[in-house]
Amino acid sequence: MYTSLHVIEPPATRRPFSLTLRGWLAGQLIAPGTVTKSGRAWLGITAERVADASGQPAGVGVVAVTPGGPAAKAGIAAGDIMLSVAGQPTASVTGLQSVLATRKPGDRVPVRLSPNGAQPMVTVTLGSLTS
Repeated sequence: MYTSLHVIEPPATRRPFSLTLRGWLAGQLIAPGTVTKSGRAWLGITAERVADASGQPAGVGVVAVTPGGPAAKAGIAAGDIMLSVAGQPTASVTGLQSVLATRKPGDRVPVRLSPNGAQPMVTVTLGSLTS
């Protein structure tokens, strides 16, 4: 999670990005009571770190899949181990979060699963994180 933002809007507006972001989020919270359009990519899984025999990170284990979510639609199931997303290694949950932070909803990304999975490579169309 970001603790500070230093991005500034174009000179014409001269308002810090964080003020614009707060106003945008506040508008969403006032109307429906929740953030409905975060603009963040969502995979639709609950995950945990998987370690190899020596205790080193070996991938992201899929603990649960949101029914009807992006991962479920692509055929990812609980018990699968994700090795990479969009060509970037996902040795940990933090690594997966970092990859997703660089993507947006609607992006189609290849996901490489462990060799023991039924499908070693699937393509996922990322959804939108709404809360």
